[in-house]
Amino acid sequence: MVAALPWLITSPYWRGILIVCAMNVLLALSLNLVLGYTGQLNLGQSAFFGIGAYVSTILVKTYGWNFWLACVAAVGAAGLLGLALAARSSDDCPVAVRPSSLPFDRSNTQWP
Repeated sequence: MVAALPWLITSPYWRGILIVCAMNVLLALSLNLVLGYTGQLNLGQSAFFGIGAYVSTILVKTYGWNFWLACVAAVGAAGLLGLALAARSSDDCPVAVRPSSLPFDRSNTQWP
């Protein structure tokens, strides 16, 4: 029933609400997987979710891209940022701290 809602709802407003709800459900499921099942606090999902949302919004509103093409580009941008962040991190930095350290880009930071 829920999977058929995009085809049953014809109003652009309610389709937009449905898309926002679906994205928030995906974010909540990813946080439940990491925090609920493993007990690790990692806010990287929220950071990459926000970067993807920002990139897709800029591409659609400013440059007039198609929504689905902008979503694919946003996933790629968030993935490339995650790859770059993982590549620049040192071995003595905990994995859960790497996404959180993005705003504080200091190359000479010593981790205990």
